[in-house]
Amino acid sequence: MLIRAIRVYPLEARFADLYGGEDKVPPALSSPASHFRRIKRSGQFSTLVEIESAEGICGWGDAFGLPHASAAAAILRNVIAPALTGVEFDDPLVATADLRTYFFALGLTRGAAMEALSAV
Repeated sequence: MLIRAIRVYPLEARFADLYGGEDKVPPALSSPASHFRRIKRSGQFSTLVEIESAEGICGWGDAFGLPHASAAAAILRNVIAPALTGVEFDDPLVATADLRTYFFALGLTRGAAMEALSAV
């Protein structure tokens, strides 16, 4: 299968919009765990990825979106899509192996980079 296009759709549902203001957001949502004390959660985020083959077949994936959907979206648009567009492959693990090695070499073994790669 030859990858013709990779499209990225960051999604967000802001708590302030859902609850009618920042001051009305329950603390359990904005600080659900100790690592959210300084950087509060401001909503639920996800990034959808659409991959289209040269034959017109489309597949979808999604990336967890913390701290924000734009983090995974930027990696998908600027690193992953250019590396995979035009690549022919039969096995997604083979197609993404070089990117996994690249991210690991940069010390990106989890977080936005791995979330973005998981969407593919």
